[in-house]
Amino acid sequence: MHRLDSSHTKEAEERAAIQALIDENLNAINADSVERYMNTMHPDSPQFEITEQTVIQSIELVDLRYELEDWEILEVTDDKAQIIATQTTTKIGGEAQFRDNRLLIIHTLRKYKGEWKFWTSEIQSVEFLN
Repeated sequence: MHRLDSSHTKEAEERAAIQALIDENLNAINADSVERYMNTMHPDSPQFEITEQTVIQSIELVDLRYELEDWEILEVTDDKAQIIATQTTTKIGGEAQFRDNRLLIIHTLRKYKGEWKFWTSEIQSVEFLN
C-alpha cells in the first residue's frame, strides 16, 4: 500500500487552483466582463487601476480573442507564486488598429482570502503575428 506524498498532493492542488484562476481570467476577458476579469486580480495589486482602465478601453475599442498556449510554475510558496505563460492575442473585430501577437509573460500571483489572484504581470517578449 502506498501513501500519498503530501507535497505532491499540495503541488497538484496549487497547480489546479492556478489553472482555475488562469481559465477564469481568460474566460472573463473573452466574455468582455470587466467585473469578472478584475475579480481575478488581487485588490491590493500595484497594477490594479491601470489594468482595469486598460481592460475597459480595449473592450470598447477592439474585439480581441485571448488564448493561452502554455504555462508553467516557476516558483510557488504558501502565499506567492510566479508562472510563465505564452499567450496569443488576435483581433476578431472592431475599428481600432491592432497587431496579432504572442506574448511571453511572467505573472506574479498572491493569495487573497486563501485564493490565488494576479498581483503583477511583466511582458518578457512580444512576437507580432501579422
